[in-house]
Amino acid sequence: GVDALRTLNADDELVTEWTRSGSGWVAQASYTFDPPFEIVGRYSKLYAFADTDPRLVDADEIGAGVNYYINGHQFKIQTDWIAKVPTEDDFKDAAHVVHLQLDATF
Repeated sequence: GVDALRTLNADDELVTEWTRSGSGWVAQASYTFDPPFEIVGRYSKLYAFADTDPRLVDADEIGAGVNYYINGHQFKIQTDWIAKVPTEDDFKDAAHVVHLQLDATF
């Protein structure tokens, strides 16, 4: 397969755009209480293929979230935290991200 696309930019410089190819799996569990309050946990694993983007490395991803359903899935507040840990690194080297979302469907 193609591992990278090589093109010329506007300045006639060679630019390499790597493919980001890999495989993996995700395991997720959640529990919804009454009133409609949900907790979520997730663990996933990424295996980067050889000859793909050198920045794409094997990684573990750990996540947790909380959702509050004001009007079912049509109006809800969601928040989550995700830590992406390169496999060869320690958890203290993880990249952390937090999302907060208000989802309203009309």
